[in-house]
Amino acid sequence: MKIIRLASYGEPDQVARCVEQPDPAAPSPGEALFDVLAFPINPADLAFCRGQYRLRPPLPTTPGAECVGRVTAIGEGSNTCRSATWSSTCSARTGPASGAATRSI
Repeated sequence: MKIIRLASYGEPDQVARCVEQPDPAAPSPGEALFDVLAFPINPADLAFCRGQYRLRPPLPTTPGAECVGRVTAIGEGSNTCRSATWSSTCSARTGPASGAATRSI
């Protein structure tokens, strides 16, 4: 899969790179795999790239707090979503810095 990766903080056009990363593992119980299809770039994302956002995770990290996509797989025991469900999501930027596409549900 492709992700946007920051190896350092600075001007977004100089520090944000599209890189290949291995696909995430199958979701564990209580998790879902979410395929991101589109995401906006807003002023908070620009501040995040510059290291001026209220959260500044260790590098490398992945910017972005909202997206549109679909659930592509669900972990055992999940009853709150179904595979192929279209959705939008918003993150508090508290997930793993790896850009993994799995999240607890």
